[in-house]
Amino acid sequence: MRTYICAVLLSFASVVTVASEEQAPRPGTFCWPMHFAGVVAGISQDRHVVRLLGQGAHRPKEEEGVRYYVDARRSATLRVATFTDRIVGEIALEAGINSTLSKAEIRAAMSASLSPREGFGNWHALTLGVTKETVLKNMGEPARRASDDEWTYDALCTCEIPEYMTIHFNSNKVVRVVFSAPPG
Repeated sequence: MRTYICAVLLSFASVVTVASEEQAPRPGTFCWPMHFAGVVAGISQDRHVVRLLGQGAHRPKEEEGVRYYVDARRSATLRVATFTDRIVGEIALEAGINSTLSKAEIRAAMSASLSPREGFGNWHALTLGVTKETVLKNMGEPARRASDDEWTYDALCTCEIPEYMTIHFNSNKVVRVVFSAPPG
């Protein structure tokens, strides 16, 4: 009987150990939907974007369709790219006004619904302008560094195709964040 109880306890301990190892996140990863301004990469459709943010400055021939939005203070630009079946494949938030936008496009891109202070990262604690140190405290070490100023974090909670978030820095501060859900 003692042998049986010890065997059961050892089996239970190994199951608990395996389960806890599976739940521990890998460095450079996160498990939450990649979203900004209510738009979710890989899930939202172009019509959802328009409903949330307005028409924006639409460039139908850029990729498979891109909409640009500028906040009321003109402090940030949101670029939303749609791919197959008008599904949002990329959401990019950058500091300032995107330099490729014309004056007419900037007027069309103005959206009262866009707030760059909304935040991203764990608990929405990150915003444009935060430091690398703040990003490290919130997200940990990145999965990959293309350079000292470009860090990528991988989404763990995806179905098939890898999704990721890339943070760009300039002078030690976040100047752009891109949520990518590439088409399959």
